[in-house]
Amino acid sequence: MATTAVISLRSTQAAPSSGYRPAFVAAWAICVAFYFMEYVARSAPTVMLPELSHAFGLSAVGLGSLVGLYDDSYAIFAMLAGAAPLTTEVFDKAGLVYPAAIVVAMILALFLKETGSAAQRER
Repeated sequence: MATTAVISLRSTQAAPSSGYRPAFVAAWAICVAFYFMEYVARSAPTVMLPELSHAFGLSAVGLGSLVGLYDDSYAIFAMLAGAAPLTTEVFDKAGLVYPAAIVVAMILALFLKETGSAAQRER
């Protein structure tokens, strides 16, 4: 006696609701906010061209080189940030995450101190 199986093409699962979930909307809002911030960061040098030219005493060619250097350094550090999880794994295995974070914080503090003193000299 042969048994035949009947295959149903109808889905037994309930259809998803058409309403937006709050987490979905919040995630999109966060993405839009960061996209806007990134746009502002990319277009900021364009707004500051006269001030940059005056502050550094650069001609149009020198200012073009400075803006190009900004884009190049942005691309290099974007690649480094992408490789950061790999280096974090290596540092974590060796127990160097916290000492490395302290060194980075010290370098940042020195940079901010020098930037602040340069701003005071400008005034």
